Amino acid sequence: MRKDILMLFKSTSNESLKYRIYQLLRKMYYALRSDYTTKKSFIGSIFDRLQGLEFLMPYCKNTSVLDVGACDGLVAYEIARYGAAVIHGFEQNIDDISFARRLFRDVPCKTIFVEANIAVNSQAFRNQYKSILKELYDIVLFLGIYHHLKRQMPFDKLLLLLDTLLDLSGMWFVIRTDMIDECEPRILSKNFEIAYDAPKISAVGKLKIYKKNI
Repeated sequence: MRKDILMLFKSTSNESLKYRIYQLLRKMYYALRSDYTTKKSFIGSIFDRLQGLEFLMPYCKNTSVLDVGACDGLVAYEIARYGAAVIHGFEQNIDDISFARRLFRDVPCKTIFVEANIAVNSQAFRNQYKSILKELYDIVLFLGIYHHLKRQMPFDKLLLLLDTLLDLSGMWFVIRTDMIDECEPRILSKNFEIAYDAPKISAVGKLKIYKKNI
């Protein structure tokens, strides 16, 4: 049965169907592993992942936040502690999404965490989640995912997705990847300037915070 599903995955060009098949294969694979419930979905520690974000925290009060690649919601949770009013998180790992929903169950912040295939073209992303996405967010987080998406989708489509996220950012755009030099010209061309350049931590990659010129 798994072989038949794998053949269907390889033969289809429908991105939505391909993602659903991928999710099914992933769940079947991990169901056979004894460490499924304890498997980490990120490298480094939560403290590594928060490094550099202390610059942003004083500006989080009453903000709306889009977290693309939200993982388990722990970064979003820290931002909520500093007063964010709305957080919309998108993540492809359903187990991380389930954890994030439980984590925010009693947090006084309007949240939506969605299991989402992010490795799609920008128009497909907007169309699929138009009932959720706001026209603008005060803060857009794009942490630890750019370099993964580069392996999962054509580079030109990745740049268009980056453009979409920049267009959704009303003030702050935050990215963590060791490929920042590759995408920074695109960010700066969208009327952003570098607000904070965090020291590099090898475990989780380079973080930069950009502010829109308005």
